[in-house]
Amino acid sequence: MGVFSKIESVAGSVSAGLRGIAGVATALGGGTWEQSLRIASLGGVPFAVESATTAGGRQSVVHAYPFRDTVWVEDMGKLARRFQIYGFLVENSVIYGGGGVVAQRDRLLRAVESKPGDSIAALNGLTLVHPTLGTIRNVSCLGPIEFLERADAGRVLQFRVTLLQGGPRFFPASVSSTGDVVARSADSLFGAAVETLQRAMSVVQEVGSAITQAVSTAMRWVGVVRNAINDVRSIGAALSILPGRLGRLFGGSAKPSRLPSPPIVAAQRLAANAEARAVAIKDGNTLVAAAGSIFKPQAFADAARAQAKSVAATATDPADRVRLLALMVSFHPADPMPSGVLGQAMSRTQGACAAMLRRSALAELARASAEYEPASFDDAVATRDQVTRLLDTEIQLAGDTGEDAVYQALREVRQAVVQDMDTRGGRLSRMRDVSVATDLPAPVLSIRLYRTGQRSDELVVQTDPDHPAFMPTRFRALDA
Repeated sequence: MGVFSKIESVAGSVSAGLRGIAGVATALGGGTWEQSLRIASLGGVPFAVESATTAGGRQSVVHAYPFRDTVWVEDMGKLARRFQIYGFLVENSVIYGGGGVVAQRDRLLRAVESKPGDSIAALNGLTLVHPTLGTIRNVSCLGPIEFLERADAGRVLQFRVTLLQGGPRFFPASVSSTGDVVARSADSLFGAAVETLQRAMSVVQEVGSAITQAVSTAMRWVGVVRNAINDVRSIGAALSILPGRLGRLFGGSAKPSRLPSPPIVAAQRLAANAEARAVAIKDGNTLVAAAGSIFKPQAFADAARAQAKSVAATATDPADRVRLLALMVSFHPADPMPSGVLGQAMSRTQGACAAMLRRSALAELARASAEYEPASFDDAVATRDQVTRLLDTEIQLAGDTGEDAVYQALREVRQAVVQDMDTRGGRLSRMRDVSVATDLPAPVLSIRLYRTGQRSDELVVQTDPDHPAFMPTRFRALDA
């Protein structure tokens, strides 16, 4: 066999192999070029394509500098795809039909002239079916579409159009405020607690011992309230929201003061706090008086709610408000009771009154958590866990005593609080451990951590050093 015969044999084998590969590709769905063509359309109007160009790539900006032989090419993202279509319309086409050519032209004109919002189809632009690229959504016309009508072409109209692919249009969606959901669930909890108190007192024998026990339970709760609002921490918290160094000493803001006379403002804050504490004490006396008429449960419930609100009003700092209400929720009296009918009436009265008092405070605690602005993701998680632990305890008590309405209301409050804290806390930065070799001033650490010295006061509040010029070597700070 000669050399040319061998070459022809090898070429034949390669040709047969290529035909086999093409057959396999066709069998697997790849198809040929002609088989992959689709009927083109724009805005639902079909047409024939004479030629088409497609442009794409990346957006780039070239930065040139004096006395440098190279440039820096900055990537600005993906370039929008551009399509230039040279097509034609055929009257009663054998391929796509279409009807009269004039009617086809009018439909195509209406499609490209429609503005977003005229219809659902035009809301996010037109849809282009490309002969080889397939369906392309959200395309818009760049410039006019041009039709060419020629006498020698007869029932054929040629046109040219340039299209640009864009992204879908997004519109704001109406959502419920998580704080409003917490407030509504707290109102539902109070209503369920009042109904439960009314049912509980309706089966208690109206005797003097039961009334005495109700007054005793209310007085003990009012004692807890007065101890909470009169402690040093509660009074000092009234100054914690003041700007300047005075606020920092009470665990509040360390931002420079812009007020003309901070001492006057401090005196006003203390006076307002004293007035709020006086209102809380007055509401406590009203609650004790309402306990003397415990067999009128609505008055007692309203007084308990007023007491919880007045205690919350004494706390200027939202964090301190959560602390005070948490103390009121942790009220579980368990006095020894005598046996017999009187003991049973006293025990039921004490349990019903204590439950009403706790649930009034829980409803206000849920509102306080919705008003609290956490400083970090970790702070939001800690506050959420603190509130949910108290709710879980009351949920278990309501379930054990068969108070289904209160149980369901407490579950809804818990769900609302968790959703609110997770939503707001998820947008905050996390805390991280920071370790440095030596004591450094707060502005230096701020520049190292955040590339700016303007957050030094924030670090001072978080670490509470002896002096801002000598920050501790180990502390926790926001990671961003």
